[in-house]
Amino acid sequence: MKFLVAVHKQPGTSYGVTVPDFPGCHSAGETVEQALESTLEAIEGWIATSLEAGDEVRFEATPFEQLRDSPDYAGAFWAVVDVDPTEFAIQPECFAISVPRFVLSQIDAYAKARKETRGGFLVRAALEKIRKDEAYA
Repeated sequence: MKFLVAVHKQPGTSYGVTVPDFPGCHSAGETVEQALESTLEAIEGWIATSLEAGDEVRFEATPFEQLRDSPDYAGAFWAVVDVDPTEFAIQPECFAISVPRFVLSQIDAYAKARKETRGGFLVRAALEKIRKDEAYA
């Protein structure tokens, strides 16, 4: 899905990007290309953070005609970034994995002691591992 972004450039500064359809989402880069590339990362982070917080994320692009005269974007030029909303689908998806029985019994005991489901525990553990590794990347 394509979203309009406002690109600002003041003398002596990097290119700044504002994403109107994701309030508070901004990025920057030394070149327009870098700024737009970091915009995709900023949008992905904004969406992920919003979903983790339990906020509703709407994938609705605002028409240019509604944005062009806003004083918030005075002096900006417009670009388009393409975001795939399916990457952020939050509906549960079922999949099968094979786990040794003794490991599964340990997972179940651990989850039960913490009043979690097996799936909930595995998802939480995976996300914690990913965040930890990203912090050290």
